[in-house]
Amino acid sequence: MSNIGTKFKLEESKPTLLKKYASAFGSFYRKNFAYRIYWGRSSLYRSFIHFSIITLTVIVTLGGISTRLTANSNRSNTIVADSITSGNVDLLEQGGSVQSILLATTTSNFEIITYTVKEGDTYASISDNFGVTPESIKLSNANTVSYYDATPPVGKQLRIPELNGVLIDIKEGDTLDKIMNYITAGNRLDIIEINNLKEPDYALTPNSVILVPDGLFPPPPPPTPSIIYSAPPPPAPIPAPSEAVFQGVQFVDPLSNCPGYGYSRGFSSWHNGVDLPKRGGCPIRAAAAGTVEFAGWSSGGEGFMVRINHGNGVKSLYFHGDGQMWVTAGQQVYAGQDIMYMGCTGNCTGTHLHFSLKYNGIWINPAPYVPYARPY
Repeated sequence: MSNIGTKFKLEESKPTLLKKYASAFGSFYRKNFAYRIYWGRSSLYRSFIHFSIITLTVIVTLGGISTRLTANSNRSNTIVADSITSGNVDLLEQGGSVQSILLATTTSNFEIITYTVKEGDTYASISDNFGVTPESIKLSNANTVSYYDATPPVGKQLRIPELNGVLIDIKEGDTLDKIMNYITAGNRLDIIEINNLKEPDYALTPNSVILVPDGLFPPPPPPTPSIIYSAPPPPAPIPAPSEAVFQGVQFVDPLSNCPGYGYSRGFSSWHNGVDLPKRGGCPIRAAAAGTVEFAGWSSGGEGFMVRINHGNGVKSLYFHGDGQMWVTAGQQVYAGQDIMYMGCTGNCTGTHLHFSLKYNGIWINPAPYVPYARPY
């Protein structure tokens, strides 16, 4: 593999029309035409693309050579290229720029981009910037980052495939058949073509990386919750409950033992609960008496959560715990009983409790019934 991260000084003359047209056509062709048609399964398309790529390579190479031969020695320009790994794709200096040229004879036909995470980045924002799905980024870096976090660690270097799909590190003994049995989405022919695997056995090279276009593989298991069976923190006085009653269920503040907590977001058509933040977290309490239906990890973005059935079709839900849980499924709880500790797991920004209510399976606004802190 070739890593490009070096400053290149190129002698530059007045650009020729040949170099300008070849460079512009190469960029447009690869991004907007070649990748979309290459996977069309048509032998005519693939033959045409192979011929076009070879022809383009010859034209661009001659343009670069011509530029260097006619360069004016009194002028120079410094070029800095981003870090791109492109299998064994040739990286050629082309009259003042660094371009990757796809050759039919190279080891692979894709690039791997290296990106360093900045403050404020999320998997969603990074995927938007590079035009691939968050799953492509998470699974391609499954050995170094947590699949279940909404944000990658600041300063972490992520490898990002050029196309939607997953990057897989090849180990000794890996075969194409093993890869096909491992992935849950992806096409055998696509893998062979984009990685330029050779007949008859399509052997994989240990310590190399392959791309599975539009591929997926099973994510690692979620972190195991730290179930605590010892006594929870000493209870604090529970405030008098509100007079509001919903379907016979009387609610108390789920953060009555959390002085100084705030209110950051309310119920709406696109947000199925209320967000109550507290720096450093605090114990979360059952908002009403009932039976614990679920206590553990949820992979739908909720992180560590508890769901309590209060009867009459009413249920309360508590999201984003830190993994310390004081109740288990099937347990009876009373109003104000500590159930878990606040955290920021799952699809979460900042330590907080996301509190929701459901009635007969429908999300409802908890504001009229639950006496939590209000922004007014």
